Amino acid sequence: MRRLTLFAFLLTAACTQYPYNLPQVKPQNLGDGYRWATTTIPTDDNKLFVILTFSGGGTRAAGLGYEVLQQLNATKLADGTSLLSHVKVISSVSGGTFAAMDYGLRGEAILNAGPDNFESAFLTKPVQSDLIHAVFFNPYNWIRLASPGFNRIDLATELYQQVLFGTNTFQNLLDVQKSAHRPFIIANATELEMGAQFQWTQDQFDPICSDMTSLPVARAAAASSAFPVAFPPMVLKNYANDPQCKSNYAKPTLWTDTARSDVYTNPQRPRQITELEGYRDPARTYLHLLDGGLADNIGLRGPYHALISGDTFVKPQGDADNQLSGFTLQPLIGFHKIDKLLVIVVNAGASGPVSIDTTSSGPGLKTIIGGISGAPMDNYSFDSIQELTDLFTARHGQPTKYYPVVIAFPLLTDKDKAVRDVVNNIGTSFNALTPEQLKGLKDAADILIHQDPCFVQFVNDVNGVPPSPNRTCTFGR
Repeated sequence: MRRLTLFAFLLTAACTQYPYNLPQVKPQNLGDGYRWATTTIPTDDNKLFVILTFSGGGTRAAGLGYEVLQQLNATKLADGTSLLSHVKVISSVSGGTFAAMDYGLRGEAILNAGPDNFESAFLTKPVQSDLIHAVFFNPYNWIRLASPGFNRIDLATELYQQVLFGTNTFQNLLDVQKSAHRPFIIANATELEMGAQFQWTQDQFDPICSDMTSLPVARAAAASSAFPVAFPPMVLKNYANDPQCKSNYAKPTLWTDTARSDVYTNPQRPRQITELEGYRDPARTYLHLLDGGLADNIGLRGPYHALISGDTFVKPQGDADNQLSGFTLQPLIGFHKIDKLLVIVVNAGASGPVSIDTTSSGPGLKTIIGGISGAPMDNYSFDSIQELTDLFTARHGQPTKYYPVVIAFPLLTDKDKAVRDVVNNIGTSFNALTPEQLKGLKDAADILIHQDPCFVQFVNDVNGVPPSPNRTCTFGR
């Protein structure tokens, strides 16, 4: 009997299949699912509108994002509210997604002292060691991993649920957003074959005819941080041409063949058309997702597009006075609903000590992969920030005042070299942070946000605190 029980146990483990995302079984409705149109934000008071972007970089990025949330919570406006309460959107990548998603679910509870705050729940936990143990030292998982329908990214999802997110789904995330007016959290991954940014929102899932309501938020965190080689791609099923699909999805009206000629007047539109057609391609029955940093390591691409364009993957629904659409800020800006718009880019990219350049010996595969992926990420991040500042410069003098803020370790001056050395030497893994590293991230966030002239100008404009001398922000004036 014991042998029979053991055999049944092993057979069950060997046939493990992580459940796929589900198909849409009813017509598309922009009033359903976790998307921009279903949150309270489009109809909230948006006079002050704050966007945060959290970069990748393992626990280092999660910690820096968390400390920036702490700084915003401590910044009070003239009406007594915190600046954090005016954050409307957090777009995140990889490690930054853990801080963003946890704040979306639990709000200020993750900032308060105690055993359940983000620092205790995640930053000081040996998450990477736990994952290594689950993969290499748990015999039950050996059998599960031998199944073709289960791999390390699925184990990571389970671990992230145990450590931080529990069984929370995107329906839970939407429910708490509506009840507590939390930010719209956009977790970003990368679709491998097309090299396209993949946002974990229902607007992105509509073209593949999938309902993301029941998906665990831990699934998005796992995909967003699935660095190549360390993790295999996460697989989603594409139901766009599947008989199970009951959606009446239609591509946006403006996205015609003629729109491809917009490459000079609207260069993003032809690219979006190509990506959308890729998702709708009958041959593409599955999608393979990897780390969001491969497409955009600072999470700025989505918010930037929302600032400059009304194009989204979904066709607007409803009458003109109450129209539902995808994530775009064009209506709020166009109808002067936003007086002041603050974008804070939190970039945890760091430059560690000299290593491979100290010898003529060739670096190992891991180092090479990190180098060839990291350099393009950093270059693209720099270009994205430049585009944002150029956009805000061009909009100077318009009714909405714009304030770009960049939080990045290279901006720490020689005066703060000790802090810079500490944070630059924190790896991009999910190892537990030491007390010294936690303090370094806290000090870095405090220094960087308060030395930024545009942040100082913004605070002066909203609560009357005079800016420091010799620091000017031309954008907010």
